[in-house]
Amino acid sequence: MDYAVVRTGGKQYRVSPGARVTAQVVEHTRRKKILVFKMKRRKNERRKRGHRQNTTTLRVLEIVG
Repeated sequence: MDYAVVRTGGKQYRVSPGARVTAQVVEHTRRKKILVFKMKRRKNERRKRGHRQNTTTLRVLEIVG
């Protein structure tokens, strides 16, 4: 049996031939900013960083099983 390993979302998946999906890319944007704030108490140590994740919106047009 033939299969492939696909990595997406930080995880790996083993996939084999099956359904076929046709999709259309709607937009490429960036998500809302996430603030990462770290603080150590009684040490006057603070660290603040911002992070924006890239995101793609897809519209599924057809699923052929």
